[in-house]
Amino acid sequence: MTAPNDRCGNGSWPAIREILKAGLILAAFTLATRFWTFGNPLINVDEQFYILTGDRLLHGVLPYVDIWDRKPLGLFLLYAWICKVFVDPIIGYQLVAVLSVTLSCCLIFAIARRHNSFAASLGGAAAYAAWLTVFGGIGGQTPIFYNLPMLGAAAWIIALMAQADDRRLTRHGCSIMALIGIALQIKYSVVFEGKFFGLSLLWIGWSRGRSWLRLAADAAIWIAFALAPTVAAWLAFVAMGHGPEFVQANFLSIFLDKNDFLPALGRLAGLSAGLVPFLICGWFAWKRWRVDHGSGKREAVWLLGWTSVSIAGFLIFGVWYDLYVLPMLAPLSLVAALSFDHFIRQRTVIAVIVGLGVAGGIGHSGVDMWLKGNASDATRLAALIKPHLVTGADSSALRLLPA
Repeated sequence: MTAPNDRCGNGSWPAIREILKAGLILAAFTLATRFWTFGNPLINVDEQFYILTGDRLLHGVLPYVDIWDRKPLGLFLLYAWICKVFVDPIIGYQLVAVLSVTLSCCLIFAIARRHNSFAASLGGAAAYAAWLTVFGGIGGQTPIFYNLPMLGAAAWIIALMAQADDRRLTRHGCSIMALIGIALQIKYSVVFEGKFFGLSLLWIGWSRGRSWLRLAADAAIWIAFALAPTVAAWLAFVAMGHGPEFVQANFLSIFLDKNDFLPALGRLAGLSAGLVPFLICGWFAWKRWRVDHGSGKREAVWLLGWTSVSIAGFLIFGVWYDLYVLPMLAPLSLVAALSFDHFIRQRTVIAVIVGLGVAGGIGHSGVDMWLKGNASDATRLAALIKPHLVTGADSSALRLLPA
């Protein structure tokens, strides 16, 4: 077990120098878990569609009208930006994913380091990067990007919880809920965690003696900030005469889904088994919270609450594919970091958790490549397709195919 003097103490944030040191380690580690898939456009069919839609958006094609999906407009704008900036959009989105994961890891480290040792905090952050690949997050799936603003909002809320000053709560809450709004425009399923974050802000205000009328006004303002990006996207489509298409794709189509329960239940059992290391860590984190009477108790309770809401959001859809686990890994990794200081053989436990993630990620990605193909397969297929694109379809689509 790590000595208490290896912790930041008093709920303070780690020094910039320490975050930079951890950031360099985490950037190298994240790159090491992903670089071997760079240039492969066949990692996941969803990402193939995202980058296609992003590219078509640059050429005047409208999502939900000319090309259909139910993902928010913000996701396609992100991929359109990638297609605009990078000569090779495939490599581009994979590099942006590395950057997003690295920054997310840095936030996990910074949050955990307030009350945990350097090794425990670094271990929790590394576990996040490693276990993303176990559940299909080795490329540019939506949680790879929206977990970043969610972690930023979480860090902000934790900072507010530690402050006694009430004067700027409304202003800070607006910024936090704006981050939630950005996350919503990458995928709407974040709404459950967003509600928890909003209620957390109201609880902070209530605990500091704000009146019910003031809290109601705060709630209205914060909800407006969270919904602003989505409302702006809807108004843009209304202005183009496609408001009904936007509403149907974004909000109504999800209710038309039909999923067979028994296969989904089998997937849930498999995913639950895969998450056992984190569940064990969660048990030890809960035990630590029960006996901890220090300044970190309230933050630990909040992190466990976030984890519970994230798990509930996963369960409520009843689909239970591996990619749906990815949002849970952000709070689960923070809970794991809370538990690491509880173990006598701390570094061994960290090595096992992170090592299982690395091994599982290599296995998952290896099987995917065997089933779906790799960059060489895509290149051979592209060689057959390119002549027909040049003579027929829009030749600008060539840049989405391997050279």
